[in-house]
Amino acid sequence: MKKTPEAKCDPRPRTASSRPSSHFTAATPPAPCEMTVREWEIWHTYATYLHVTKIDLDAVARKLVEAGIAPYAMLQDGRTYWTSERRVCSGQTTLEPDGLAGTCRFSIEYDDKPDDNMRGFAKEAWYQAARFRYAEDRVFGADSSLPPPYLRAFLGQCRLVSSTRTQYEVDLYPTLIIYESGVMVLELRSISPKSPVLLSEFIASGVNLFQFPFQRIEASPGLVNLAAQAYEHSTGARSFVSRGGLIWLQRGHEESVRQRTRRRKTGPFHFEFAPMSSGRDVKPSETLKTLALTIFHTTAFAISRPRSGVSFLLRGQRHIADLGDFWSGRPHIYLVRFDGQCDTASGNARQHEAEFRRILLRIPVSDASIERRPLPRDCRLFDDYNAYITSAATLCAWSTRGVDRHRKWADANRGHLIYEHQAVIELLEYGCMLHRWLLGRAHDHGNQDQVFAARRALNRLSRSMTLASQSGEIMELLNYGWTQLKVPQLREQINDALRLRQEETSAFEARTTTRVGNLLTVLFGLVAIPSLAGQVVEPAWHWLELPRPGGDAAFQMLANAVAFAIVIPLILLLLMRPRLGRRRTPPTEL
Repeated sequence: MKKTPEAKCDPRPRTASSRPSSHFTAATPPAPCEMTVREWEIWHTYATYLHVTKIDLDAVARKLVEAGIAPYAMLQDGRTYWTSERRVCSGQTTLEPDGLAGTCRFSIEYDDKPDDNMRGFAKEAWYQAARFRYAEDRVFGADSSLPPPYLRAFLGQCRLVSSTRTQYEVDLYPTLIIYESGVMVLELRSISPKSPVLLSEFIASGVNLFQFPFQRIEASPGLVNLAAQAYEHSTGARSFVSRGGLIWLQRGHEESVRQRTRRRKTGPFHFEFAPMSSGRDVKPSETLKTLALTIFHTTAFAISRPRSGVSFLLRGQRHIADLGDFWSGRPHIYLVRFDGQCDTASGNARQHEAEFRRILLRIPVSDASIERRPLPRDCRLFDDYNAYITSAATLCAWSTRGVDRHRKWADANRGHLIYEHQAVIELLEYGCMLHRWLLGRAHDHGNQDQVFAARRALNRLSRSMTLASQSGEIMELLNYGWTQLKVPQLREQINDALRLRQEETSAFEARTTTRVGNLLTVLFGLVAIPSLAGQVVEPAWHWLELPRPGGDAAFQMLANAVAFAIVIPLILLLLMRPRLGRRRTPPTEL
């Protein structure tokens, strides 16, 4: 390995975060009672899981970068992949935290050549991923078993375009987190525009962005190409001729994407965009959900190591990993600057209780009926920001004093204000979805050993969740968040499902044992006939002085027939006894 000093970085502001174009209207004079939001971020988060037992994260990270889906990906252990001049490069990222100063230095060792230096958005993504890893270590500790091994892939930028009467565009920065267990979390990061917005518009067009239909979605050409391939290759078995036709169509699609790809500059970075849909429909049909599910299905296709070219033509496609039958989506909201912002979080809670309630309920217009609803418990013990968690959304609202205190660790991407709290949110999403994964698999275990293994896995997960952090405040926040996401109820459902499955497997094994016992009874009964004839029937025949047929062979056949007549009724009686007992039991009426 060759180590380059140019790869070292001090976690200080380097480049300003790119400001996306937005559908928010320009600021208007606020109403007397309407709060204006000036600086914010919303992380629209979707989560699901794959029906797999374990994922090779290193191979998946390289595949995502090679396919052009993600310009940068980093594993939890620091293994790093990125593209440089359309070539896949790799290295090892190392964190050097300074606990006294509260800072961290990042360095990378390149695997190949010193000229593999990261440029553009890949370098920015490396910086953000390293900052996030440092935030996780600060929140959970370097020795914590949670979060489990994962990879973090930055998918560049996606643009959502609507061509209705009021045309608008929304820029999102997707980040995909794939855990070794098969859980996937997609974060669609939305950054505030330069102009402030009223709270009603912020809720309607920002928090409730998932409700908006869009005419088309533009994403990276690699994602668009592989998404179409994943859809066509997941439709079932194909003949040799149809596979050849599919390869021909796929090449035409790739050429069409290449012709429609455009390169745009957003802030200091350049991104390539290709339309994910034709955009010819009169009625907009694309939403955040369709984008998230498209990314999930495409990632599942990439994880399955699909065949292509001659290999696909001759051998067909491998089995594509299936997505789970459950997914979730919720916004995680961060308010950094807003009108009427107080010095303390407690002051914000008193003065903006109604506004915070509207944000969490995702209601743009104030209504008297929601004023009677209580504000959720503030999970933050200190007075720097408010932290509210519900099953539908989370809210982190900073105080002016809290922002000022963190200014010495300032990050151009607001990482010093967001990443530590978002790391907790990711663990909440992971814990909830992993329980969904366990619940989905609870009825698939075939024997008691698998059921016991699932019970042990659930116990290990529960123990890890109770020891996720050494900070009492973080653990209290996690436990409260998991309660809001119904994780204890999911755990009870998993235990009930495993208990039922254990009883089913026990009954099945008991029936199997009974069948084997019956078979052995018949077998040993038939084997015992010659012995019974020679040792019981013949001596009894002589003792009773019964007439004996002529010839030894005839007498032996007679003795065997008598023994057979004695053994078979006994065997039938033993086999029919359990059935007679069941017949006498009256049926249970529900």
